[in-house]
Amino acid sequence: MSAGRMRWRRLDYLESKLREEPQSIAYILVYGGPRGAKRGDTEARMKCIKDYIFKRRAVRTDRVVIMNGGYCESHQWSCGLFLVVKADRQRLRQSAQKR
Repeated sequence: MSAGRMRWRRLDYLESKLREEPQSIAYILVYGGPRGAKRGDTEARMKCIKDYIFKRRAVRTDRVVIMNGGYCESHQWSCGLFLVVKADRQRLRQSAQKR
């Protein structure tokens, strides 16, 4: 199986978990490659993910937050998927505001 298909499978799995947990929200952090990667690569990948998750998988836009996570030295690019249930949302917001 190709690496590209594996990435879509992870998003498919995330979508299935969103259906199982109707009060949850998914956070997708997209990390760019090492310094020197082409400008705009991360934003282009974010757009592809948005198109896939919202258009092909028909997930409501209020259920997913897609953010630029900066860059990762050890990978060409990567993507972190997080499912947050309603009870944990406030703690996540507070933690993000402290940074």
